[in-house]
Amino acid sequence: MVRNFGAGMVFVLSAGLVCGQTIRVQTREVIVDVTVTDSKNVAVSGLQKQDFSLLDEGKPRVIDGFEVNPDQPLISAMPGGPLHMASHPNDATGKPATGHSTAIVLDEVNSWFEDAAQARQNVIDLMAKLPADERIALYVIVRKKGLVLVQDYTTDRDALKGNVAKQYPLYLGLRKSGDQPVPPYNHPPASDDEAMRMWRENSDDARLSLQALAEQLAQVPGRKSVFWITNGFNPWILHLGMRPADPAIATLDTEKPGWEKTFTALNEANVAVSVVDSRGVYCCSNPVTGTIAIMREVADRTGGKAYYGRNDVDGAIGEGIAASRVTYSLRFHLSDDERDNKFHSLDVKVDRPGVQVYCRQGYYAGGSEMPVDLVAGKVAGEGLEARAADAGAASLDADVQLPYFYTGTNRANVHLSVDLARAGLSGKAEIVGIAVRPDGSEVARFADTADGDGHYGHQFTIGAGSYVFRLEVGTGATVSKKEVPLQIDPWSSTSFGIGGIALSTEARAAEGPVGAGSLIAGGKEFVPAASTKFERTGKIHFYTEVYDPGSTASLVMGYRILERETGVVRLDTGMIGVAGFVRPGSTVVPFATALPVGQLTAGSYRLEVRAGHSSGPDVVTRVVDFEVN
Repeated sequence: MVRNFGAGMVFVLSAGLVCGQTIRVQTREVIVDVTVTDSKNVAVSGLQKQDFSLLDEGKPRVIDGFEVNPDQPLISAMPGGPLHMASHPNDATGKPATGHSTAIVLDEVNSWFEDAAQARQNVIDLMAKLPADERIALYVIVRKKGLVLVQDYTTDRDALKGNVAKQYPLYLGLRKSGDQPVPPYNHPPASDDEAMRMWRENSDDARLSLQALAEQLAQVPGRKSVFWITNGFNPWILHLGMRPADPAIATLDTEKPGWEKTFTALNEANVAVSVVDSRGVYCCSNPVTGTIAIMREVADRTGGKAYYGRNDVDGAIGEGIAASRVTYSLRFHLSDDERDNKFHSLDVKVDRPGVQVYCRQGYYAGGSEMPVDLVAGKVAGEGLEARAADAGAASLDADVQLPYFYTGTNRANVHLSVDLARAGLSGKAEIVGIAVRPDGSEVARFADTADGDGHYGHQFTIGAGSYVFRLEVGTGATVSKKEVPLQIDPWSSTSFGIGGIALSTEARAAEGPVGAGSLIAGGKEFVPAASTKFERTGKIHFYTEVYDPGSTASLVMGYRILERETGVVRLDTGMIGVAGFVRPGSTVVPFATALPVGQLTAGSYRLEVRAGHSSGPDVVTRVVDFEVN
């Protein structure tokens, strides 16, 4: 039996080997993790399989498997580090170490200044109320930046409290006043239309942050707990397709509600979002209308719980974490003829009076040939794609690079970097990225918008394999496209290995919170360059990652620069120790250094990066070509 924990899927594949290498998918097992609480929000323990019933689209399902408190793998959210830390030290039984983990998300976009400050203090107070083995990660939603990681998953309460205390609101907002129609913003709205647009932008920051977190956590098996601390936002934003006939609102969006995509991503990733109102007890807090209605719907749609009308944010989260530590795992098989490529709603009932049941609200029943490396949360971009398929679509004259770094066994995070300025575009650009196999079958897709005259970066996760990455860009009536080969080499999290190489002309101090997936080494953050052509007078760096489940203490690295055509070595650093880049407790070693391109003459070169151990002969190598003008 092969468990598939690919992004966006919570299935188990039952497979048999045919002719040595061919795997034939026979059955898929859907996993539904359930938490049950009593009227006081205390977890109900001691339930048995016969206490549960499971409905799929309203029809009963036979529960084929049942487990109480299944092991939860350790999680890390550090940039570049595998989320599923399969290479952590084993416990006394020889099994990989496990532990319960919770992510806390402070929303400083959809919260008033005072409420956000109080929420940070509540999180500090929470530390004294948690079980000693509870691993907590802290994120902040920042205006125009989205999800920012403040503290990786840890049981170190002092580290958590210290980083929360240092966290300062990363926006320039106004203090609360009676006539403000939206949470903090950079200037008072000049009209109702502008106020509504501000609401939409604020909610998008939250929505995309939760979706990004879902895509990260989709790689980890089991139920994941997220607590989103916020003031919420105007209810019409969740249902843009059913918004009132208000001229100030009607022109904002005609697409399918973006929150529907986020709910699907969260459910496919098996993430429960519990929403906590940071305002405490206040007047006019109607649980049926207003922002509390938003909190309740987000929680209901993801199998979480909404906490509001109480002044103890820390107590609410503490209750929620305690309840989530008692989990029942239900499993049922999905036959081939049931894979209809649709999202199926689930309903779990418990034969106990007065209990509340929390679980994921559905699953994606993929087709019979659902690839194991399908990316979660596919975003529609059919309009642009249809235009790009037209024979008149122009070739995109833009530099594109796709360095990648592993996030787990045979899975990598790809850092797309595109120089749109070179393409001569202007204005807002629609962007669709699609990764396909050589036979044309699609394995990843995303859609986005960006300024058409600047640099564009995006990250997406994909499995090991050979692909063609197709980039489609539309500005106004102009549509152009470009195809780039993408090769993700196989790698196991239990093996010594090396990631890709990102060349960079932008290295900045990594101060304060950094975004998930950022490339950070030696206290600096490196932004992948779109071009591999550089000036001799410029400053060029390269970034890579070494994955060492053995002994990072003996890790050595080095690089060579060779003439591409002749193979003549122009520079060889030899193999040297890299202890300064090793992170205690982590098997991922991010490494970066400047390249002395000023010592080279104009020409074409190959950078060869090597990693090994001072105590052994094994060496892994990665190469990238570049040019010097």
